[in-house]
Amino acid sequence: MSRLGKNDFSLELPAIGIVSWAQLRDNRVSNPAIDEFVDHMWRLCHSSSLPDWDKAASHLKITGLGDPLPSEIVTQYPTQSTPLSEAVEWLREIFRGR
Repeated sequence: MSRLGKNDFSLELPAIGIVSWAQLRDNRVSNPAIDEFVDHMWRLCHSSSLPDWDKAASHLKITGLGDPLPSEIVTQYPTQSTPLSEAVEWLREIFRGR
């Protein structure tokens, strides 16, 4: 990865986050709510308004703001729900910190 100055805009961390989620999908960790969340996180890279993007994110089943994961995900992935929850919050923080 390139090293950019502190004043340079970079999508390196968001890209790493999305690649991580793509790997989860490849390993069959997928759910419509997870897919919707990841797709919305990626949309920030093309959004012209952070407030509008953030407001739309608050209507997702998964917000990444510390809310519990939907019960169907916990049921579907009982041993992975805590790591998934932590990954969701990590990914959201990367994008909010953009």
